[in-house]
Amino acid sequence: MMSTRATTTLPWAWPLVLLAGILIGLLGWLPWLGAGWVPKLQAFALWMLVLPAAACLVALLRRRWVLAALLLGCLLSGVVASFNPAMPCSTAGASGESLTMMSFNTLKAGAEPDELAEAIRQRDPDILVLVETSEPLHAALTQRGAMNDLGYRTAQAPAGGERDTVIFSRYRLTERTEELSAKDTGWYSLPVAEVQTPQGPVTVAGIHIYPPLNNAARWAQGLAALEDWAQSHRGGPVILAGDFNSVRAHPQYRSATAGFLESSGRWPDVSWPAGRRFPPLVEIDHILASQAHVADFQTQSIGGSDHLGVVAELMVDP
Repeated sequence: MMSTRATTTLPWAWPLVLLAGILIGLLGWLPWLGAGWVPKLQAFALWMLVLPAAACLVALLRRRWVLAALLLGCLLSGVVASFNPAMPCSTAGASGESLTMMSFNTLKAGAEPDELAEAIRQRDPDILVLVETSEPLHAALTQRGAMNDLGYRTAQAPAGGERDTVIFSRYRLTERTEELSAKDTGWYSLPVAEVQTPQGPVTVAGIHIYPPLNNAARWAQGLAALEDWAQSHRGGPVILAGDFNSVRAHPQYRSATAGFLESSGRWPDVSWPAGRRFPPLVEIDHILASQAHVADFQTQSIGGSDHLGVVAELMVDP
């Protein structure tokens, strides 16, 4: 009797599994906000691919070839959304000197100054982007000698409560104060600077996009503003670094960063949440570049924040 019941209910199970697989496979292609639930699910779309992968394996073992092929299609659809970073505009003629970028969300400036200072000394970045930062933290880093080689910077944070991100640089920079304003992003203004590197001028934007947890429309507005800005800055090397609160499975993120090279490569390098009993699950901290290619990418654990720091060594076209 038990065998008969299992046999009769199994045909109903497979359609449900297939439906779930189709929804998961299409999840990374849906621009619809769905009252904020779609972006939240998309953040974990990579992990959700375990279901169609496991179901496909079971279907193969049971010799259900058509079902296995459909589930494989769902799996591939989800993989492409999560693993297909934009290619660089050009890698030909890149200079022999590298540019080291470091970005870290200090989680409302609660980062451990000693650990952050040591990370900066070890990584020795040419350009440093600090998100959710504060002037007391900067003073503590200066006191520890971590900022000795980063003598140039953008405006203070907070600046009238409208900014929480600062770009520091080894090289002279000029800030563009009229770009990516709070009105454009729907949240904080984002610092933009032209940095005079040995490879030539490079435009750097420090990114902090509103998280899609409470108001997904504001999150989408921030990415749309970034997309409009990026489309208008195609004349030279551009670097985007910071906390995007977005993963590659978000179509809005892929659209906003189209034409930029994802420095972590084809496989997402997770950065959040850090400092838990379990390892980080998603990649929301990114360093992207146009007219450049990546020589190296690493993450950095720093106490006092639920983010990992991200560090990229970039080869910028002259």
